[in-house]
Amino acid sequence: SPASRSASWIFLHGLLATPLGASTAVDTLLLFPKLDKPTAFDTLTLGERRRYLKKTNGNTGKISFWLYVLCMLLVLELAGAETCVAGRYCVSESWRGTNTCADCPVGFYCPGQSDDSWSGDDCWGAGEGGDNASKNECGAGTYASSGAASCTSCHAGTYALSGAASCTSCPAGTYSGTLGATSPDVCLGCEAGKSSEEGASSCFAAVCYIVVTRDSHGDTWNGGTLSITSTETNAAAATSSGPMREYEERTETACLLCGSYSAQQAGSGWNNEVSWLIRDAGGSTVAEASGTDSSAFMAFF
Repeated sequence: SPASRSASWIFLHGLLATPLGASTAVDTLLLFPKLDKPTAFDTLTLGERRRYLKKTNGNTGKISFWLYVLCMLLVLELAGAETCVAGRYCVSESWRGTNTCADCPVGFYCPGQSDDSWSGDDCWGAGEGGDNASKNECGAGTYASSGAASCTSCHAGTYALSGAASCTSCPAGTYSGTLGATSPDVCLGCEAGKSSEEGASSCFAAVCYIVVTRDSHGDTWNGGTLSITSTETNAAAATSSGPMREYEERTETACLLCGSYSAQQAGSGWNNEVSWLIRDAGGSTVAEASGTDSSAFMAFF
């Protein structure tokens, strides 16, 4: 058990504080009370020590020798056990007390092995379930990558459910000023005449454009999506899934912040039927393309 292992370690540590071949005079006299020259004994090999103890101590010498070997093996075993440091957790512990640790998985935090004297070097812990070096799921509003010792709160404009590897950004056209948000409900729509990029904490005055999507066959884009992306931040500013079924043309409004953009369709199974264009408030076309071709334009007042 952890308690007995801790007690044994304290006893052995006091009895054999130094490694094989370098025992102190006190250590040696505790094991071999009849020996009057412990420093000379330290220079002997194991075989020579056994013969010396048998000669000087008789049968007691045999017991002392094997006790010495057993103690040294236990000390070496404990000294070689892995310690589950911060960012790693206890997977298992062998019957010999050897710990097996692993990197903390994404969405979890692992504070590492404690210095609890009850558990000692045992990562399995008093509860026999790895509780001395546990892995713990990150709560909603926080996230953790692999090997994390603690969870990190989501910044404004993002949110996370429990056990998240990263925070999810609020979509373009919405914003959130909440730190450590736990739900997508915090993402609020921008008011008229304003817009935002994905992951925004506030909205700004925007320029609105008309987006026209067409399908020559008269049905949908079959999974295709038009994405309008900022070429300055690489963030999505607006999207369109194309015409609805039985409609050849669909008109939508996209309000964009001032800056440069690129628009491109991807994902349709029938690219030869897809086309789109973007018009400003005056009716002039600022960008258009078909299939998977892209087109760049500037948004300004």
